[in-house]
Amino acid sequence: IKVDIDEYKRAAPGEILETRGVSTCTAITVCLPGRFGYLAHISPRDKIYGPENLTHLLKHIILKIQYFDIHLNEIPALQFVVIANHLNSISNILERLVSYGVRLSQIRFLYNPDGRYASVSFDCAANAVLVEWTPQEPLRQHQCQHASDAEDLGTVAEKIFQYR
Repeated sequence: IKVDIDEYKRAAPGEILETRGVSTCTAITVCLPGRFGYLAHISPRDKIYGPENLTHLLKHIILKIQYFDIHLNEIPALQFVVIANHLNSISNILERLVSYGVRLSQIRFLYNPDGRYASVSFDCAANAVLVEWTPQEPLRQHQCQHASDAEDLGTVAEKIFQYR
């Protein structure tokens, strides 16, 4: 199922969501393993980039999940993956997710500042997110990154605090 820019879609187990051309945008997946998943392709016109912007896709996804897909006690079972080649939206995303009761340990961040853009595939049944990064340099090889290879942000924060 194709997801276009400024759009999100829901998948059931057995369905695969895909989006291409994530460059100045941010892609986000949300999954309750075995039940459902969402993929959003969020442009810089969204509120995750600035409060004056037009759309608010992350809020719509979270509210839809809270009201129609889960009981509130299931929020800790949700898994999030944020995909971007920039850091322009990550602080606002984290702030909003934490305000909805999401823990850092539920969030993974796939980040490649050397990627020109990303193509994202999300297999809902396996809760598997695969990202193909197209390089800035035309002669360089594409890189693939799997969300399961990235540490969750709770583990990253824990490591940072242990170094202090």
